[in-house]
Amino acid sequence: MNLEAKDGLKDRAIASVKEDAASANKRTAKLEANSAKLEVENAELKAKAKKAENENALIKSYLCGKDKSATFCK
Repeated sequence: MNLEAKDGLKDRAIASVKEDAASANKRTAKLEANSAKLEVENAELKAKAKKAENENALIKSYLCGKDKSATFCK
């Protein structure tokens, strides 16, 4: 194999690696953006769940104050 053929193969291999790296970088960026979005959504859901838990505790306290014999008051 002559030097020009070797250089051509090397250039094609380098181009292929660069394309693969660019594609991987794009996928990584999409995954990172999706991860950040999911983290925000998760935090919002946790806050809503905590609020619901607090509201449920207040309702239970109120109802048990009205009727201590209710099954959920034990």
